Amino acid sequence: MSTKRFIFIMACLASLLGVEACSDSEQVVYTTSKERVLVVYDNQKKEAMPHHPITLWETGLADKATSPRNIATDATGKIHLPLRTGKYKVETAYIKGAKIDNFIQFEVNDTDTGEIVIPLEDMRPYYDSRLTVVGRSSQLPRANEPVLLITLDASSEETESRELVTDQEGAIHFRVVAGLYRAKFAYTPGAEYDNTFDFEVKADEPNEFVMEVKTNLLDDRQPIGHIYFQDNFSWIDSSFPNIEDYMAAPNTKETLIGNVTDPALNAKIEASGWEFYQYVYLRPGYLKYGTASTTRDSQGRITSPPMPVTEGKYSNVKISFDAARYITQSGAKDTSNRIILRLYGSGSFQRNEEVKTIDLFATNTTYNQWIPLEAIAYDISSDTRIAIESTPEIEKSRFFLDNVKVEKESRSEKE
Repeated sequence: MSTKRFIFIMACLASLLGVEACSDSEQVVYTTSKERVLVVYDNQKKEAMPHHPITLWETGLADKATSPRNIATDATGKIHLPLRTGKYKVETAYIKGAKIDNFIQFEVNDTDTGEIVIPLEDMRPYYDSRLTVVGRSSQLPRANEPVLLITLDASSEETESRELVTDQEGAIHFRVVAGLYRAKFAYTPGAEYDNTFDFEVKADEPNEFVMEVKTNLLDDRQPIGHIYFQDNFSWIDSSFPNIEDYMAAPNTKETLIGNVTDPALNAKIEASGWEFYQYVYLRPGYLKYGTASTTRDSQGRITSPPMPVTEGKYSNVKISFDAARYITQSGAKDTSNRIILRLYGSGSFQRNEEVKTIDLFATNTTYNQWIPLEAIAYDISSDTRIAIESTPEIEKSRFFLDNVKVEKESRSEKE
């Protein structure tokens, strides 16, 4: 007796007990599984979709679904898994985390051994848009020149980009979903982008924009990546007594900077260039902020020397460092993991308005895990000083700090 016939007979016996129907058309016929490759494919961008979650259903001949499997593609946009001959259904959202909007059915047979492509469609409405680039002083179009078109998220963070070229009228034409976008343009052809224009595409509006570009004479003209300041705290070495590495094994051996009395060690601290405030402690090759007190302010702060930007010039910089929230070996965490980045003097954390502080968060889950953090500061100059602080509130907010670096991110557009 064939396997298929046996399954059918057993199903019919079950139906006599009121458990299942025995129609041939309603049975899921199970066969031997074979390794298959699913490719989740973006039909809009014409590329595979890495790390994209889907729900996979196996269906019978009457489209009765089995239990779903929640799986995700790998870094190449593929899923390798054993599948039986039969019908399947995929449900997923084109935008990860959004409402499910794609429902795809496919069939697996014994003769087809190639990759199975799952095409996803962007179901959001798209709008025709136009951006014209003109010189600010001349008002003449900038024809046949590249424009970098960047998609922004709700926090104005850049998510993806593509380069377009202006036509004879100095315009680029594009179809996009409603949302925030940024255009970058080089005033001098072939040079680095030094003009930025943010805009919003809206539903049912003309969506025609004009970007006026200018030469940015106030930028300091340092190359992208130029380092203005950095400190890996290697100067905190074995010459400092009573300090141990918390990252190797949690311990309490640390020294409050204000308690250092040895002149030679104080000379090392002064040579670092930092100004230290309140509760900042020395650890081998890094710093620790704050105390365990919940009854008084235990804030710590370090402030850099003025940035070595050419007098009268400006720069946009990336401020980066490694941080680790204080966690005990057993996993107990302090109340807060907030780190405050502050600018004194020139500069802002927003391109078009003055924002002097920004909050970053150390999200490590173990005591010895470092988290890289960064922020962009615009239009800093020779009077800019950068501070890294713990919270001023009366709460436990200890963290460790290492590898501070300030480097040029882009040209200043200061006028």
